Amino acid sequence: MKTIHIACINVELASRGVAYTLTGKDQSDHLYGGDGDDTLIGGDGADYLEGGNGVDIYQAADGDILFDADSQGVVMLAGKRLGGATQRLSEHRWRGADGEIYTRNGDDLEVALDSQRITIRNG
Repeated sequence: MKTIHIACINVELASRGVAYTLTGKDQSDHLYGGDGDDTLIGGDGADYLEGGNGVDIYQAADGDILFDADSQGVVMLAGKRLGGATQRLSEHRWRGADGEIYTRNGDDLEVALDSQRITIRNG
C-alpha cells in the first residue's frame, strides 16, 4: 500500500489483487482500493472512497462520496449495512428497511440515515 500526502488531502492506494484495510484521517481523504476485497473506512471529513474489483466494504460517514467500480461492494452507514430500498415514496425516492432514504439524483444515489448523508456515484 502506498500513502501519498498532498497538501491537506490524504491519498491511499491499495496494491492490485491483495485485500487491504484503508483508513482515512481527520481531514477529507481519497481512498482507492485495488483488485482485492478491500475495506475502506473514511473517518472524519468528507471523504472519497473508490473500490476497484472485488467485494469491497465501505464504512461511510456523513458527507462521503463512494464509487464502487464493479457494483459488488457493501456499504455501511451509521453502523448499519445498506440493503436497498423496500418502499417507493415517489418517482425518485425510496425508503429502506432501517429507515434510510434513497434519492436518485441524475446518475447518483444519495442516501440519508439518521443525521448522515452520503452519495454513491453511478449508484
